[in-house]
Amino acid sequence: PPTPHTPSTVSPDRFGIPSPYMMNNASQAQMMQYQQQQQQQNMLRQAGYPPNMNRQQWVMYQQQLMQQKQGYFSPNGQMHGPQPGMPMGHFPGNRTPVGFHGGATGGVAPGAPSPVPHPQTPGAGAGAGGGMFPPGAVGPNHGAPVNTNQAQLHKAVPTPPPEQNERKEPRFTTLKGCTLMLIDYPDYYSKDVMHKWKIVIEEHSGTVATFYNPEYVTHVICMSRMSDIYKRALEDGKCVTTAHWLNDVVIEKEYIIPCNPLHIPTQFKTGLPDCAKMKISVTGYEGRERIYVKDMIRVIGAVYTGELSQQNTHLISRKSDGLKYTKAKNWGTKIINARWLSDIVLYGVVSVTTEKKYTQLGDAKEMLLQDTVMPKLIKCWHEFSASRKSDILSVTPKRHRKEFPSPVVLFTGLPSDKNQKLSQMLKKMRCKLTSDVTEATHLVTCKIVRTVKFLSAISRCRYIVTPNWIEQSYSRKMLLDETPYTLDDQESEKTLGFCVKDSLAKARHCKVFAGVEVFLTPRIQPGPKDMRVIVECGGGRVLGEGEAAGRLSLPPEARQSFYVVSCPNDQALCQQFYHKEVPIFTSEFLLSGALTQTLDTSANKLFVSGSSPEEKK
Repeated sequence: PPTPHTPSTVSPDRFGIPSPYMMNNASQAQMMQYQQQQQQQNMLRQAGYPPNMNRQQWVMYQQQLMQQKQGYFSPNGQMHGPQPGMPMGHFPGNRTPVGFHGGATGGVAPGAPSPVPHPQTPGAGAGAGGGMFPPGAVGPNHGAPVNTNQAQLHKAVPTPPPEQNERKEPRFTTLKGCTLMLIDYPDYYSKDVMHKWKIVIEEHSGTVATFYNPEYVTHVICMSRMSDIYKRALEDGKCVTTAHWLNDVVIEKEYIIPCNPLHIPTQFKTGLPDCAKMKISVTGYEGRERIYVKDMIRVIGAVYTGELSQQNTHLISRKSDGLKYTKAKNWGTKIINARWLSDIVLYGVVSVTTEKKYTQLGDAKEMLLQDTVMPKLIKCWHEFSASRKSDILSVTPKRHRKEFPSPVVLFTGLPSDKNQKLSQMLKKMRCKLTSDVTEATHLVTCKIVRTVKFLSAISRCRYIVTPNWIEQSYSRKMLLDETPYTLDDQESEKTLGFCVKDSLAKARHCKVFAGVEVFLTPRIQPGPKDMRVIVECGGGRVLGEGEAAGRLSLPPEARQSFYVVSCPNDQALCQQFYHKEVPIFTSEFLLSGALTQTLDTSANKLFVSGSSPEEKK
């Protein structure tokens, strides 16, 4: 079965497997078999078995290791003593452990991929080389269950520790400064295959991201231009390309700007219906160019044939001579250059083969990417390449690209289990979680609650959203637009007489307490510490007792934005302010103001004792 290092499936492939639409039916079947094999091997590793060994092979191997220590039987049945100094796994007389080289168990040599049947195949497993079965299971090459002694030995022998998936030190600097997110490909390939891709990227100093966060991601590797992440990345000025580019970069050990059509994501996912009946042969192209042509044929969904026959519909020819060219001309087969394939890959439309630019053979630049193709996409590459070179050469790297600050999220009014679940999602999305409202950009809540966090967040945060925003963003692997997820609690809004969206809009234009100075008496509720947070988040300033007393010496017109917030228990502290005609309010003056983003000086007034009956009324 094909592996990520099979040269026949992609351009001299040292990196990975091409996308599914590059493969014909036969190679797709092989790929399915390979993925099933990898799934079986992953199950075995989780159970503690070495790679390429099934449960029965492992039991027999451990049994022979124990015989090695205590003595072993030779082919003639004689018992021999233990071999001092013999390395583990070695058997005298070149006798390798049963199951390591075919034999009755159908195994393979260590390190070589063993064919694994479909997981649902009846009897697949023990003797098939890779299936994981419990003691007593029957393999296809064995008509009886595993014997009791082997099962007991299996329980007695300790299993090896699982493999460590630690990141290795980079060997190359090809992708230094690059954080890549791979989309589309994980939908078609197993986790084991994608993990191998990740290892190769990290060996070249790159980083792999599983979530599109524009603050960190620099490149998006995808098959087509159909996904939302592609569109968002292009808007954000990110470098967008395909696994073909990544493959070429890894092979050449040089960071390059996309230079051929295979480096540009297509406008289709799995080939074009108009190309499904095409049978295309190639002549005159050699080396890397020939591989590119064959890959383009598979990308558009056509069938590549090595030989030319009258059943072929097209011949891609480099020059106007050769046996294939002569035969195709005699048979009336359409003869065109590789530019015809390039335009289909780039534009997703099958062009007329009689156009002059497709019938002229021998153009050395027919597969090069033209400057007029995808100018916005190519511009992002040039900008990133220039800033990357500057960062690598400078001692103190500087960001020349657009900054994308990550959301800083604050929770309020949510159950603890919901908090924990959402926190894990935010961690994977590389978003910061905070308990300080002064740092937050997003408040997440299920309903309107008159907490300090909520009242402060209306003035401070740009968005107040429901948990659904985090859940949907996590599911889509990208931060979604917050507007559709803005908190909508109509019942509470009607009761409190305000609208969340309107209050947020007012706060963005001008915060409610901007330019306001407030003196807070000590026994107000909420306490002075919490009220200070609400006022300062709203753009106001809280004065101490000395500063507040100093304001009394100013003329009335100079202290029009100075207010006192108190309660009946602190009326004694308010006498001096009352005599100077300083407005005195209850806490509701600030709480309602923060909620509605409007200061209403006609309500929530507090009158001190000694005032006239008319004032009390």
